[in-house]
Amino acid sequence: MSEADMKSALDQVVDRIVKKLDKKTFQEAMPRSIEQEFLSSLHSRLLSVVRPKLSQLVEDKLMEEQLGEKLSHLDTIVAGTRHPTSHKAWRPVAGTDSLSVGGHDLKVALREKEELGLVVQQLNSEVEQLEEKIVEEGTRMARNMTTLTTGERMLEGIASKLDEM
Repeated sequence: MSEADMKSALDQVVDRIVKKLDKKTFQEAMPRSIEQEFLSSLHSRLLSVVRPKLSQLVEDKLMEEQLGEKLSHLDTIVAGTRHPTSHKAWRPVAGTDSLSVGGHDLKVALREKEELGLVVQQLNSEVEQLEEKIVEEGTRMARNMTTLTTGERMLEGIASKLDEM
């Protein structure tokens, strides 16, 4: 990646950051007592200040870190590399070696399967506990509802007796 490509990519990042500072979110974050027109003008001023400052900060960091020189040096290193960047790791193709590698892969897969089985068992036990808790709370709620209806009937009876007096 060249320095120009890096600068254009970082300029796009700055543009995206400024786009994320949308007016609606800005206005919703402010107190309702402030006028919307004032908030709109404040938001536009914020954007006019943030974009140049952010761009200047990015440029300063590029110069400070000497990123252009480092990128060009990296490009020369990559160009001098003998292996293509799409190089894949070597694995045995056939023979007894492939059986031992396959056996090791099988052991790893079985061990992971056992670990996942333990996690499933733990989750199932948690689900059962939560289901039991739900049933208990449901019966408790039903008891409370019957107690409330009984209390209401008693209060209605007392109120009707008081009305008769």
